[in-house]
Amino acid sequence: MDTSQAVAIDAPDVRELRRIARENATWLIAGVALRADEAESRAVNGSLAIDPSGEIVAVHCKQRLFAYGDEHRHYTPGTASTTLTIGGARLGLFICYELRFPEVFAPVAARVDAMVVIANWPTSRLDHWDVLLRARAIENQCYVIGVNRTGVANGLEYSGGSAAFDPWGDRMTASTANGTRLVALDVERAATVRSQYPFLKDRCV
Repeated sequence: MDTSQAVAIDAPDVRELRRIARENATWLIAGVALRADEAESRAVNGSLAIDPSGEIVAVHCKQRLFAYGDEHRHYTPGTASTTLTIGGARLGLFICYELRFPEVFAPVAARVDAMVVIANWPTSRLDHWDVLLRARAIENQCYVIGVNRTGVANGLEYSGGSAAFDPWGDRMTASTANGTRLVALDVERAATVRSQYPFLKDRCV
């Protein structure tokens, strides 16, 4: 997990992501290893939220680094969770390994309707991915959407497994349009679950 692929926020790679969002008039959330300039030896593992005009409106920096893969030797951890609003839905942004740490999610739970987790989660641990996504949905009483990669890298296989769970922890069924899997969020659903079962009020954070 070195920083050889890390880029600046205005790098061609990031400009291309902004172009895709702009030309398709859609929101885009993407993972990018970022550093301030070429002289920087360390980077941050970032999640960018790009609006339909191509503007970067939020950058989340991964707070829990994957020491098992030496990520902590090359990257600087973030210090806070990140939230934004898309189409009336309040979202929290998270990255991969953070999914194992409920204390990272808890501080923003009451302020969001959904949490989005982008990841490089290998096939060998895919059962954990599924269980943890559902657990985060249940304990935070909100939607949790996990988007996982596919392919092979560094000897590891990635078989996808992207999934979404509603505020009660039920798996959501995705529809497909033009090869894209879609789930519909109802922000009132989270509000209803929290009103009927106000568990978040008893949380100490």
